[in-house]
Amino acid sequence: MNAILIKILSYQFLSIAVLMLLSKRSSQKGMRILALFLLFKGIALSSFHLGPFIRTYPILSLFFNTSFWIYPPLVWLYTFKLIHPNTGVLTKKTLLIFSPAIAYFLYLSVKFILWQNKITPYITKAENTVFDICYYILMFYFLIRALTTLKTRKHQTNFANEYQWLRHFLIGFLVVWSAFALKNSANFFEIPKNTAHAILTFALVLLFICSNLIIWYALHTPSVFQLQDKIKKASGYKLSNTDYNNYTSTIKQFMESHKPHLNPELNLELFSREIGIHQRVISKVINSVFNQNFFGFINSYRITEAKKALENPANKQTILEILYNAGYNNKSVFNTSFKKETGLTPTQYRSKYKSHIPDNA
Repeated sequence: MNAILIKILSYQFLSIAVLMLLSKRSSQKGMRILALFLLFKGIALSSFHLGPFIRTYPILSLFFNTSFWIYPPLVWLYTFKLIHPNTGVLTKKTLLIFSPAIAYFLYLSVKFILWQNKITPYITKAENTVFDICYYILMFYFLIRALTTLKTRKHQTNFANEYQWLRHFLIGFLVVWSAFALKNSANFFEIPKNTAHAILTFALVLLFICSNLIIWYALHTPSVFQLQDKIKKASGYKLSNTDYNNYTSTIKQFMESHKPHLNPELNLELFSREIGIHQRVISKVINSVFNQNFFGFINSYRITEAKKALENPANKQTILEILYNAGYNNKSVFNTSFKKETGLTPTQYRSKYKSHIPDNA
């Protein structure tokens, strides 16, 4: 049964990957990264039922074995790119995450050459054990890192729709690889063979479920795999007076209708993705038209929100509740900003309006 499951899974992952790479959205880096993850996962699984073929052409083992080490970094890289679509992927820092796969491939190549020349064995049992340990450490590291990256967005209002599916997917993979790791360490922990076989079956069934969930999401909610719509760019960021007027109007309308300033996690990158205007254009318009930087601009809306609440005599919220509702998450920052704007502390400002309550109110 397990052999059949592995064969089905390998074909499923490979099929989904090819379909993604051939889709119209394949030009988006996030889609390509996810497709590559599924592709290398499918190739790695294929190595189990292509054993006779690989033994006939042993040099292929370099490719198939290395594929196991390539897809773990792609899990985190896809998560990172989904959340930071404006950040480049091909940087020294991101390419560094593939150094374990490169090191493994080079080591394997040297061992293969030595083995072909009958100088040393190919890979010994001890080496395999060390590589297994390193591989699972690598896999868990990137899965946990991806989940940690997602955690930075959990307070967003659109988190459930945009990222929750990926969180469930990552947790599912974490459970799958925990089961695989436990099965592979069966001898070390003296786990009975029947139990180890049951653990492997559980891991493969769960992986099968995850694979089919990807297909279901791809068919029913294709947008979850995609990055946000491509952000509008201004050629050379040279704006005409008409451009300034249009962007200013768009930004004002967006602030009034969507109230993004109420999100304490808001930053320029997130704002850019939500409104669909490039970060540099936003900064340029805010600097030129509003004579403020981005955070000063957002802060002015938060102060206005807080002032409205403090000016309302019927509002029984505490100062702390008001500052949180206005988009702040730090009391001292709020107090400093508020006094700088109004010349009064929030308490003094509230008292000023309470004194104007009519006697018959």
